[in-house]
Amino acid sequence: MNATERSEGTTESERRLARLCEGTFMDLWSYPNVFRDDRGLGKEVCDLLVVFDHHVIIFSDKHVEYGSDPTVAWKRWYKKAIARSAAQLEGGRRWIATHPDRLFLDRACTQRFPLAIPSPDEASYHLVVVASGARASCRRHFGRGSGSLMLDYEHNPSDVLFRVGNPSRNSFVHVFDEGSLPILLGELDTVADFVEYIQTKEDLVRNGRLISAPGEEDFLAYYLASNHLSESCAFRLPMFSEESEHVVRVGAGAWERLQSLPEYSAKQRVDRSSEIWDDLIGQFTKNMLAGTSIVRNGELDLRMHERGVREMAREPRLQRRLLGQAIIDAAHHPDAATGLYRTMLGPSPAHTAYVFWQVPYEAEIYGNDGYEGYRNERLMRLLMYIMALRAKLGKGDRFVGLAMEPLLKPEPGRSEDLAFYDTSNWSNDDQRVGEEAERILATQRRGPLDLEGTWVSSFKFPGSGM
Repeated sequence: MNATERSEGTTESERRLARLCEGTFMDLWSYPNVFRDDRGLGKEVCDLLVVFDHHVIIFSDKHVEYGSDPTVAWKRWYKKAIARSAAQLEGGRRWIATHPDRLFLDRACTQRFPLAIPSPDEASYHLVVVASGARASCRRHFGRGSGSLMLDYEHNPSDVLFRVGNPSRNSFVHVFDEGSLPILLGELDTVADFVEYIQTKEDLVRNGRLISAPGEEDFLAYYLASNHLSESCAFRLPMFSEESEHVVRVGAGAWERLQSLPEYSAKQRVDRSSEIWDDLIGQFTKNMLAGTSIVRNGELDLRMHERGVREMAREPRLQRRLLGQAIIDAAHHPDAATGLYRTMLGPSPAHTAYVFWQVPYEAEIYGNDGYEGYRNERLMRLLMYIMALRAKLGKGDRFVGLAMEPLLKPEPGRSEDLAFYDTSNWSNDDQRVGEEAERILATQRRGPLDLEGTWVSSFKFPGSGM
């Protein structure tokens, strides 16, 4: 693989956006400063582009100083920071949809955008304006709060001070500011969680239900506290909003009240187990972007090799917590030091199934083949295990295998192997191969097999009962 060079942003606000987005979308799927070729010249399409599955998220970042003349400051700031950005986003979306093969990571247009853009009939586009520079003035105006812009979907947003709605007549454009964006991407820190949030918000606005909120973070609190809005949301609390059967007006202080709840603190605590899952994804994507991934059986380009790690990154925070805890539990198992398989199944067969195998490298076993021989065998047995698991379960379309040295036995030069297997076209011949793989593994196994699997499920907010 060749190395992929990503921009870090050209301005301080763009660099800040890049850091925040990398935490949520990971470096393999988020790219600052994407350009298009225009008669030999590179012109910027957007400040940051995220492409993940069929989702395309386009960011425009503008820092505009708020003026001192109160009679014109808001309209001027709104026009420069929000209205122009919304127009640029719509232009960027048209270009990306029409010319997906003419996107580049550098102004000289020498390095092509590395991921495939989904076709127009499959793509879901999400437009996001990040407008900064008015926070201090907004806080002085309201005399309280974080300085986040107020959400208002009743009025023309440019007519009322420090209120924003949808600045476009043609598309839905989200407007975040320098106060709300870190909160959003800190709380919704996976692609699945972020996309679910913005889609829910869009649906409420389009249906005329969401009227107003003191700030984006207050609507986030309402969203997280409302189990009727999202399958992954947890519990319902009174007094967060004025809600009737038809409309929602979120009350002031919702975000602060959510943070004060013991259930919220418990969630922060138990989510720490998901960090090992994030670390594994990060290790794979780092090597892929650097061009240092070792690909067995020939060379694969980034678009092909990305599929397996994308399955891991598709998991929301709740599922990552459970998968991470399963790996941690396996690391402390009595058989972990000598070799251990662990199978992790999702809430239904439609979810990706994972195989985790930790096995030590023992130099005396591999002789002249050394560490490379160990890794070749490790990957081969991992693929055999996936085949055996699919044959045993009799269902499932996507299987991801992870193999590495025992986690609690640090060694220099540690490595991780990843295997992805799409079994959607599973045949009778595949079934026979899988059954034979199970027989071989049972007789020559290194560590006990786990072909029954561990079903992982839990509550997003511990103690909420939901």
